[in-house]
Amino acid sequence: MYSRIGALKFGYFWILPHEYIRHFTVDPRFPVIATNHFLPENLTAFLPNRRWRTFAERKMWCLFSRVYNKVSLVTTPTETGAKLIRPKLNVEVVTVSSGIDLKLFAPGADNGDLRQRYGIPAGPMLLFVGRLDPEKKLEQILKAVKLAGDFADFTFVVAGRGARSTALKTAARKLGILDRVVFTGFIPEADLPRLYV
Repeated sequence: MYSRIGALKFGYFWILPHEYIRHFTVDPRFPVIATNHFLPENLTAFLPNRRWRTFAERKMWCLFSRVYNKVSLVTTPTETGAKLIRPKLNVEVVTVSSGIDLKLFAPGADNGDLRQRYGIPAGPMLLFVGRLDPEKKLEQILKAVKLAGDFADFTFVVAGRGARSTALKTAARKLGILDRVVFTGFIPEADLPRLYV
């Protein structure tokens, strides 16, 4: 079996049972690559108490280190993420950005019907697609949109849902930029390629 496998790659590797991990890491002929797209702070941001957050983060980072230090290589999609996890590990951490299908995400597709469906005006847009959660720092982007609006004509489109949805709408109203920001809510994956053009 080993002769047919070059490496084994896991996502969300740190939630696997410890015995399961050891099974795959004892044979040096069988390199294990783990990828990580999640930091403890992504989860603890929802805890109401700072002491609880600190305690939970410590425990989760401890588990993270114990598990990921057993693999041959760790990948993460951004250099920012890599810089956060490198100090926690004794193995190499490399950045491997998430790929895209260039046939599916091709420039030039007409998206007028999608703009109409989601209330996005014609013209240039700055598009955010993702969770509306604290670690995304969208309040900072809203402030930048206010500043950029003085010399650029564009619409900031916020596509997604999350814990900060209501707070972000309130922030946009207080900044006086609701006329330049569109909150679409969740957009199905099938619609995204034509919004990215």
